[in-house]
Amino acid sequence: MTKIKSEDRLLESVIAGAQRVINGKDELNKINPNC
Repeated sequence: MTKIKSEDRLLESVIAGAQRVINGKDELNKINPNC
């Protein structure tokens, strides 16, 4: 049980990090669309 929970937490943190990266790229594209 605990292993599954820890893996779920890791997956959630990875997804959150990926969303932050995607949002950051979207902000950069708004500032400089040529990238």
